[in-house]
Amino acid sequence: MGTSLDQIFEAKGHDDAKSFKIANLKLTRYASLWFENLENQRARDGKRKINSWEKLKTHMNRKFIPKGYKQHTYNQMFSLKQNNLSVSEYMREFEQLLLRSSSHELQEQTVARFLNGLNPLFAKKVEIQTYFTLDDVCMIALKVEKQKKKRRFSLSLSPKTL
Repeated sequence: MGTSLDQIFEAKGHDDAKSFKIANLKLTRYASLWFENLENQRARDGKRKINSWEKLKTHMNRKFIPKGYKQHTYNQMFSLKQNNLSVSEYMREFEQLLLRSSSHELQEQTVARFLNGLNPLFAKKVEIQTYFTLDDVCMIALKVEKQKKKRRFSLSLSPKTL
């Protein structure tokens, strides 16, 4: 639940306490009932009320995100292959998995994983270029794909085929 609300709270300049109040008001149906029950349980256990957006997010993640979700996302991220996807479609899938996993790996590891899933013909051509970041690798891969499409088109129009 955090990401889009975090962006809104940050854009509006809300502090953690105000963010919590707004998020609490946005809880509906089951989430609202769950939070009310959590607060009652905390009171019975002698714990303080939750009054922080960060704490609320932590409790909500524990409750509403399946235990195997993060592992499943990592598995998807590490096994992602371009296959029949265009480079831009592969980039989008890769980036979505990267964001969902909240991975905190080194840039070099992320680039290596991206190249590992990229079409091997494209990856070989990308690897001989100079790059420093994932963005660099993505731009080069897009150029390689574009060249391949141009070459395929020009071969289809060669005199032998006409």
